[in-house]
Amino acid sequence: MCERALQLVAATTGCGETHDQSCWIYSHTSRSVTIMDSRVAKTDEDASRPLCVVESDPPMPTDVRAHITGTVWKVEVLPGERVEKSQTLVILESMKMEIPVEAPQAGTVDRVSVAAGQSVEEGDLLITLKP
Repeated sequence: MCERALQLVAATTGCGETHDQSCWIYSHTSRSVTIMDSRVAKTDEDASRPLCVVESDPPMPTDVRAHITGTVWKVEVLPGERVEKSQTLVILESMKMEIPVEAPQAGTVDRVSVAAGQSVEEGDLLITLKP
């Protein structure tokens, strides 16, 4: 299985004030950026001082949706429960087959939007996870 990663490559194009702030947005989520530059430091102790710190927004909840039309056979988690990446959250039944729906990332179950026996369409919200 291939893990997806984001690599951000930045280069300086000039020199500005040491309190300049920058922010990058990737996929609608703010990212925290700290830039350290020992060339700007006046003394050795200043070298560890960040040149720029941008605070990120809190991570957004993740909606886990049905990837097929079917019936909820079993809900494996409860609100407040901590889950790991790839842990089974819900088992759907379609055409007499059981299809597990797994957590795309680790987190805490914020909301369970379905119950056993409920019919779901592709794209329906099943679970909401908080980071």
